[in-house]
Order: sequence, then structure tokens, then C-alpha cells
Amino acid sequence: MFALPYVPSGKELIDKAFGRGRRKAKAARSKRGPKADRILNSELVRIDAVGSIIEHELQSIIKMYPSYDQLPAFYQKLLNLKVDKNRYKQKLGQIQGALNVARKLQTKAVKENRRNLDTEASTRYLGRVAALIKKITPALDELRDIRDILKTFPTIKELPTLVVAGYPNVGKSTFTRNLTGSKIKIAWYPFTTTEILIGYTLIKHNRFQIIDTPGLLDRPMEDRNKTEQQAILAIKELADKVLFIIEPSSQLSEQLTLYNEIKEKLQLELHAVVNRKETTPEEEIKKALEEFNTTKIINALDQKECRMLFLELFKGVWT
Repeated sequence: MFALPYVPSGKELIDKAFGRGRRKAKAARSKRGPKADRILNSELVRIDAVGSIIEHELQSIIKMYPSYDQLPAFYQKLLNLKVDKNRYKQKLGQIQGALNVARKLQTKAVKENRRNLDTEASTRYLGRVAALIKKITPALDELRDIRDILKTFPTIKELPTLVVAGYPNVGKSTFTRNLTGSKIKIAWYPFTTTEILIGYTLIKHNRFQIIDTPGLLDRPMEDRNKTEQQAILAIKELADKVLFIIEPSSQLSEQLTLYNEIKEKLQLELHAVVNRKETTPEEEIKKALEEFNTTKIINALDQKECRMLFLELFKGVWT
């Protein structure tokens, strides 16, 4: 999802910058010319080399780490679950502040070197830069941890989206595969012990996203900890519609409870459909339709029926 740069530790950054400066200065001193000029110029080269590394590394972090305020709402909620948004902004702000200070220190050192012919300007500059980097080391360490978190986020596209919900083994994955074919991406869903299935379908030149949520929207909310419940609420930011698939032959009352919980928690357009199997008694189908106050019936194994239901749910997109 995010192309994030490697974040060096404070020590790594200092070693890299100072090492580059040392090599560049040594090369500059080896050139021909008056010794005093060579020494003065080598220290100027050192300042420039160190400053360039610091600039590049800090700028990469600021540029590549996403702005929280510009993230889609879904990713904002996920990030806020694990990393408080204010803390995230604060760490990036510290890096930006350090970059601004580093630039000023470099400009000052260059002026002292050139105007005052001060060969010790680079020594003072290195000391100040080292202190600056040590000061932001905790922020660098935390951003490295945040990088690992961001890398786990599923890639969700901004398309009309159907989220499929329901108890385990009611036909959710079968329905999803019948709409999307075999091209289903399995993505780890952060802060839970489950994965979500993401697929796409093209209907009348319109592309749609279908998300199957095994382990998320398949059991009572009371069985979940606070973090899991908040992660479920993030689904609200993805779904244009939610399809709740019902197995009429078992645990009907428990399924109805879950249906009502999802409806209350997500407050989205929620559609209930009974998954009819060839062996399902008609009286069980009729009871499920009455309990859920729906007229929708499909056989999740029938690709045509799955597609027709989907067309019905999203008919407003192309009409």
C-alpha cells in the first residue's frame, strides 16, 4: 500500500553522514594546491557531504510517509487504532523540525568557513548535527515501528464496494468467488487474527470491489475486545453496501442477533439474503425470510444468481 523508505537509527544516520564527509574531505585534501587552501576547502566539502546525507534521509521520511490528514478515512481509522494520530503527526513534525534546523546549521557553518576562513567551523557543525540527530533518535525509532505497521495495511481501492458478512460457513466466500472469479487477493487485516478477501468484478464497464470478511463480521460483538470492535468499525468507511448471507438451517436466532448488531454498529445499507441449498427444506427458507424481513434468495453456488443479486444491489450505479 505505502512505498515507505528505510528509516535509519540515529547512530546509523550519524555514521553514514560523517563517514561520507570524512571520505570526501580526505579526497579534497589530496588534491594539489596550497596546504591552507586544501584544508579549508576539505572542511567545506565535509560540511556539504554531511549536510547532503542528512537532508536526503530526513526529506525522504517526510516525503514518503503519508500525511495523516490526506489519508482516506479507512486508513486514518486503522492508523489511529495502533498509533495515536497526534503522536504520528508529532513524530513527523519532529523530523521536519530537525531538517529545518540542520539546514540552518549547514548554512551557518558554510558562511563561517568561507567568510572567516575558519577551519574549525566544520568541527562545531558536526557536534551540533550529532546532538540534533541524537535528539530525534526516539522519533526515528518510532517511525521505523510505524513503517512496519503501515506495511501490513491491505490495499483497498476507491471503488463502489460491497462488503459480505454473515456467520461462518454460510456461503460468503463462495458468493465472492462467483462474482470475482479466481482473482481474489488475500490481505492481512491489522489488529485482528484474520484476513480479508478482496476481489473485483466488471459490470457494464463499471468496476466494483467485493470484500469478504471471515473472522470479522461473523460472530457477536460481545465476543470481541475493544480493538477488534474498532477495527470492524473501520469497515464502515469501505462499504457502500453490506450483504448479510443467511444459512437457514442452523443458528438462525444467533444469525439474526449478529445481523441486528451489524446494522446498529455500522449504520449502513444492509441487505439480507438467504442462501438456498438443494437440500434446504422450504419451511426453513420461509422462516428465515420472515425472520430477516427479506425476499432475497440465492444459491451461492450459482454464478448467475450471484451476479443477478449483485446487479440488483448496485443498479443505481449505472441507471
